[in-house]
Amino acid sequence: MPKLVKSEQLGAQTQKLISTLKVLGIVEASLSFEIVNDDLFYLRFAGASKDVIGIKVEVMERTIRFDSYLMPYPEVNVGPLFEYMLRVQARLAPLRFEVGAEDAIYLVGALATASFDDTDVSEVIAGVLTYTDELFPKVMSIGFEGRFNPRK
Repeated sequence: MPKLVKSEQLGAQTQKLISTLKVLGIVEASLSFEIVNDDLFYLRFAGASKDVIGIKVEVMERTIRFDSYLMPYPEVNVGPLFEYMLRVQARLAPLRFEVGAEDAIYLVGALATASFDDTDVSEVIAGVLTYTDELFPKVMSIGFEGRFNPRK
């Protein structure tokens, strides 16, 4: 359940986003929902190919950013992995791959803070969950060839 943060402390757009997540049933479907501060919270979901899929949600002045850790930086086949990711990226909208903190690979999405709606939020969250489960075994098999054993 969420950490205790008084709702009057949360910005209007953060409150709107959290309400949207609740209306869509996303908060209830998550393993955990943690409010860190006025503009940052985490959702965690059970995955099929990955045990837990975490999504960091940051509400900024103009953008709501969704970050989900996909995998560590590859040990082998860096070029082939990045080529595969570039080819797949075209169908990931509204998400994209990004090399982030500690050179890890993330699935990232963004929405306009002023104009997001239920459909937008649902598409981003569903995209993260769907694409992580779909892509995780393949990207890990390429980037950690011989070391990664996908679930059966």
